[in-house]
Formats: sequence, C-alpha cells, structure tokens
Amino acid sequence: MKNSIPILIFSLVIISLSTNFFILSQEIENEHKKVKNFEEYDEFDDPSLLKKKKEKKVKKKKKEEPEEIEKEEKDDETPKEEKKTEKKEQNNNDDELYPSIEELRQDELGEINKYKLFLMKYYYELIMLSILLIFIINAIIGVKENRKIAEKWFNKNKDFFIENYSHLGGEREYNPNNLSLIKDSYNVYKFFASGRVYVTWMIVELNFKKRQDLISLLSQLFLFWEKDRVMYEVSLSPSEDVPCIFAICKKKDIKLNKKNYRELNEFAEISNPSFIDKNYVILTEDEDTTNKIFTYNNQFLSQYRKVEKFIELIFFTDRRSCKDKHGLVVSFELKNGYTEGDFYDMTLFTHMLVDVLGSTSVKASYRKEANGRRKEYEAKISRELAEKNREEIQNAKEEKKNAERNKATTREQLKKLEEKEKKEALKERRKRFKMLKV
Repeated sequence: MKNSIPILIFSLVIISLSTNFFILSQEIENEHKKVKNFEEYDEFDDPSLLKKKKEKKVKKKKKEEPEEIEKEEKDDETPKEEKKTEKKEQNNNDDELYPSIEELRQDELGEINKYKLFLMKYYYELIMLSILLIFIINAIIGVKENRKIAEKWFNKNKDFFIENYSHLGGEREYNPNNLSLIKDSYNVYKFFASGRVYVTWMIVELNFKKRQDLISLLSQLFLFWEKDRVMYEVSLSPSEDVPCIFAICKKKDIKLNKKNYRELNEFAEISNPSFIDKNYVILTEDEDTTNKIFTYNNQFLSQYRKVEKFIELIFFTDRRSCKDKHGLVVSFELKNGYTEGDFYDMTLFTHMLVDVLGSTSVKASYRKEANGRRKEYEAKISRELAEKNREEIQNAKEEKKNAERNKATTREQLKKLEEKEKKEALKERRKRFKMLKV
C-alpha cells in the first residue's frame, strides 16, 4: 500500500490538471457565447433594453385589449413635450446608475483573458512543477521506508550478534554502544561481523527496492525483478575439509543459478528429497551429504521450515579461493506479511547451518572421488585459460600486421612486409614439424 501512494498522487495531480484545464476552456467558451448573445440573458440587460421590452409588452396588450388601452390614453392629459423631457431625464439617470453594455463586455472579456493567458502561458510549467514535487515527495517517503526496514532488522538481531561475535561493524576500534549499519546507498545497507566459531567473516546485505526512484516504482507495475532481499555471505573455516557443492533454489531459478555459479553446472545434479517443499529443488554433488546436513537434528529441520517460504537461494561451495576456500551464501526474499520475528529466524537459521557445515565429516571414499573430480575440473579450466591466452596473442599479432599494412604506402615497404610474413610462417611450420617428431 505504501508503494502505491506516490503513484496515486502522481496520477491524481495529472488528472486534476487536465480536468481543470478542460473545465476552464469550456467556461471561457461559454462566457464568450454569453457576451455575444447578451440580449438574450437578463444578467447583461441594459435599462434601455428593458424599456424596449416593456413597450413591446404594451403593444401586445393593445392588440389584445384595445378598448381598455384607449381609455387609459384619453385619461392622460399630459402634453407630449413633457413626456419627452421625462424620458430623457430617466435615460440619463439610468446611464449614470448602470454601466453600458460595451463596458460590461470589456470587463468580462478582460477577466476571462487573464485566466486564459496565465494557463496557456504556464500550463506546461505547472505540469513539470507538479511532477518534480511528486519526485521529491516520493524520494523522501522511499528513503524513510527503506531506513525503517533496515532499522527493524538491526534492532532485532543486534543482541544476537553482540553475544556471538568478537568484532562487529566496519570500524577498527570496536565499540558495541556505537554499532550501526553501513549505508551503501539509499536502498542498500550492510553489516559486517567477524570472530566466531567456524566463521572467518560475515557480511549481511540488506538490498531493498528503489522506493526513492519514481521511475523504478512505476516500472514495478509491469516488471517484477526488484525485490526486498536479506543476504548473508559467509567465509567458513570448518573443522574438516568438506568437498561438497550444493544449492537450494526454486525450480524456475535453476538455469539462472547454474549460469551465475559454474560449480553447480559442473558438479551438481537435481534431486527432490522429501524434507523440502515441492516448489524447491536441491542441486547437489552428493545426496547423502546434503541429507545428512539437513536431517542433522529435528531442531534444525523445524527452523528450516520456518524460513523456507522466504528462501531465494542457499549455496555452499568448497572452491571459492585459496584463502577463503569454503563459502556460503544464504539469500532471503521478503514477501508480504513478514514480521520482525522473521528477521531473527533468518539470522538464527543461517548460523545453525554454519554450525552444521562446520562440524560435518565425509567418508574417505567419497573424499577421493570428489578430489578426483576437482582435479579434472582444474585441468579443464587451465586448458580454457591457455586457449584464451593463445587467441589473445594471435589477435594482437593480427592487429599489428594490419596496422603495419595500413602504414605501408610504397611497393618496397609492402614487399618487405610480405617477406617477413613468409619467414614467420616458415618458422611456425618448422616448430610444428619438430614437435611432431618428438
């Protein structure tokens, strides 16, 4: 609901501006019509016109009742000259009291033209100002909402991290009273922790929707790639080397995760154990080890089921780098209806998984097989790298040749280049021949 407020404001402002402009234009047209046909309306009647109307009525009455009108005319003993003077005086008085029709018309047109000119001149500017105001209001609301969600997560998990870790935050001088989230951007917050059993370091990334950006909010009505995420990235130091690669993800995200993490494409296969939901899949190198990890105890399984609806990806690998060999990524998607208690459950589940992975052991037979697969994979990678290097070197040589050819202008220079190319080709053939003999 909060995301739709700026969109509603934006649409309402545009509708109101367009309707107001339409209504005002209609009113202006109506007023012009009134001014043109002023004789038909009583609002713009002049006293002289009222007299004419009265005379017309009198004539009608004369036709209808001629006898009564003749009697009234006989009774009038006033001379014609006195009547004329009276009429002139009345007209002069009426002109002083009431403005003329031309004056009324000019005043009315002046007022109408003022509004019309103002709207016609600054109509587009008003629309742009309203859009700018909506952008500013939306940015303030979006930044505040993202900050509120981040603060809720931090306040719920602060005590847990203080109890379990020796160092928190990005500062060298650790002060538990001065802990806070690292603001990477308006919609990304980070938290750093280190110094725990089986954990070298942990980075928690709170990646929210771009609520401060109105364009991204409007695009979310049609495109749904932006989501609120809480991601835990851990560098593990287990008690024993665990040569295992596995991932838990939704069925629709299998291709995407295989593309992002090459290890899954090379080592892992799909399995559907009974302890996970139907919408989820495990990509694992060995089913026995994953079953052993997730059925470690009932407490861990119950905690997994609490958090399962929020899981976007759980990825574990033993092939990260020489320094940080074992790595774990746990990504949660914040769906509608989540609470602060869910934030704590996510943190608790990740640390329970870390403890299980840190204390697992593997059979010697499986270890040999896994190490053999890794050697083959390393040889494959080294071949690919060598081929890439060759291609790069060859491309560089060709570029140099093309540059020299472009520089060469005379026939002698071109002949020299051709001779050099022939000599280089002969050298390469001799090298290949010697290698074949060997």
